[in-house]
Amino acid sequence: MPPEPASNAIAGIAATASTLVMAMLGVDYYALIWGLIGALLALFQAERMGRIRSLVFVALSTLVGAACGTAATEFIGSSRPALIVLSLIAGFGAQVLVTALLRALLSHVGRLESKP
Repeated sequence: MPPEPASNAIAGIAATASTLVMAMLGVDYYALIWGLIGALLALFQAERMGRIRSLVFVALSTLVGAACGTAATEFIGSSRPALIVLSLIAGFGAQVLVTALLRALLSHVGRLESKP
């Protein structure tokens, strides 16, 4: 049985988006995957939040983890195991940074809404 057209479209969009992110950030595929795993592990440790906020949290933590993991391998050494471990740690550790950024953004939006 062939897959649905919607499934093919979603798979194509996901592949294109991941290729664009890797090209823009200059990160490796493994850095994104392990940054995502670190972000998902951090999500279980984070305070309870809504669906949209969770998606934003995971997406930003993944990008921060992949970028920091890739940058750290420039100083430590560019082996794949080092990239994987550093991206995992950075994706998990991005929880603090991303949470602070989200709170600041929501606070700023709240102040803009309250102005007459």
